[in-house]
Amino acid sequence: MKDLYEVLRQKEMDIARVRMQIKALHTVIPLLADDTGHTKSATGVSSAAPEHKQVASGPGREGAFP
Repeated sequence: MKDLYEVLRQKEMDIARVRMQIKALHTVIPLLADDTGHTKSATGVSSAAPEHKQVASGPGREGAFP
């Protein structure tokens, strides 16, 4: 059986890695977006880029995204 604290530590490291990747993506989005503030989705349909807002939703979720 796996040590629960080891599993928790691994999950927390995974969350930290994903948060860093999201931050990097938010950094490059303005560089890749056109001047009108719209981005193209995977289907090729143009849509307005949503605003990014961080929301804390309880213990251990500081800066979590909705």
